Amino acid sequence: MQKRLIRKEGFTLIEMAIVLLIVSICAFVSVAISTELMKQRATDAFIEQFVTDLYFAQQQAMANSQTVHVHVQTEALLYEVKMDDRVLRSHPFPEDMRAAGLTMAPDQIMFRTNGNLRYSGSFQFEGKRHNYRFVFLIGSGRFYYVKSKSRVHTH
Repeated sequence: MQKRLIRKEGFTLIEMAIVLLIVSICAFVSVAISTELMKQRATDAFIEQFVTDLYFAQQQAMANSQTVHVHVQTEALLYEVKMDDRVLRSHPFPEDMRAAGLTMAPDQIMFRTNGNLRYSGSFQFEGKRHNYRFVFLIGSGRFYYVKSKSRVHTH
């Protein structure tokens, strides 16, 4: 007669492999989601910094009675706040974002000594998931931006 060995404790190799597979899938999904969220937060932080720097440029123009230029450099993927030839602030774009002119070029943002804008119009920052359209109103130093979903381009 043959005796069978029956284990009452422990798991088989197949059971362990299945549990390991499930844990690996859960870890992969959570890393992928958190990476996308971090990119979106970096984009939102960039837009908020850009708005803050626009107000900063306006305040510097009024306080120093000099024209202040916000120069958005689309090729270099950064923007600078300049008074005369001196750079007051500089920030790079997120890696998946670019600036595009709509009714004005992105490098035409200039605040006069009274805080008003020299040019009116709009341009946008285009990201993977969202576009941020900035509108500069005529005859004042006021502006606003609108966040919208990016259009999917098919070729």
